[in-house]
Amino acid sequence: MSHFSTGRKSREYKLDDGTTITVQGLLKVLAKGTCINTAWNRLQNSSDPKVVYREVKSTRGNLAKVYTLDDGTKWTMVELAKHLGIKKSTAGARLCLTSDPAKVLAPLREQKKPSELTEEEIEIQKDFDSRMYFDPDGFWSLFNRVA
Repeated sequence: MSHFSTGRKSREYKLDDGTTITVQGLLKVLAKGTCINTAWNRLQNSSDPKVVYREVKSTRGNLAKVYTLDDGTKWTMVELAKHLGIKKSTAGARLCLTSDPAKVLAPLREQKKPSELTEEEIEIQKDFDSRMYFDPDGFWSLFNRVA
């Protein structure tokens, strides 16, 4: 049974060129495997047919895509990850967010060792730990099940 057969009439969205389309209709036009949320968001945010019908791009990350930085150097996610010794996802995020070579090629920030923390940082860490945010014993999940 399709998740579209709810019995409700689908909302029709009027586009700038005068045509109307539903979310289900847009899903049929877009690439196979497109998420229903993608179609719905496009229709909610724009009535421009160019925007609504544009090609759906993969968000899984294209490892071979070449990014050009402001200084003219070209990098892929894999090359940058190897060069800096970071994860591919971190390299991809840097390349997507900016083309400034200083930011993209900056070394990964190191976490401070407990002996290197200032008094203020130690107090903040104690306060943070006291809230059981990471909850190593599962106290809050147990508490929420009982309550």
